Amino acid sequence: GLVSIATEPLTGFVKVAQAVNTNTRPGKNGPKSASLPALSIGTTTASIAFPAPDSGTACYVGRGLTSDVTTWTISAADTTASKERTIALSGLSAATRYFYAVMCSGTATSATSSFTTQ
Repeated sequence: GLVSIATEPLTGFVKVAQAVNTNTRPGKNGPKSASLPALSIGTTTASIAFPAPDSGTACYVGRGLTSDVTTWTISAADTTASKERTIALSGLSAATRYFYAVMCSGTATSATSSFTTQ
């Protein structure tokens, strides 16, 4: 079933992440995730643009220093009345690799990707 993340984004992230087989490569048998997000990366900030399933749907970006989602920081919910979303991350460390994923209410978490700050 779908995981409700309205009040507990972190719990929802972890539950969905555990439900998704992390060994499944996109395009094989795993759930279809959103198209790859576009990144704009600075030294201590990063901006992630991605398509949301629907206008007003709550979306989050989780990020962390490892691929273990239970240790990640989850952004505030973005509920913009548009399908084109951008979530800005701040407080990052320079020249550091971060793992991240996009999650929108009612959909599978995107594949975990990574970026390195400048």
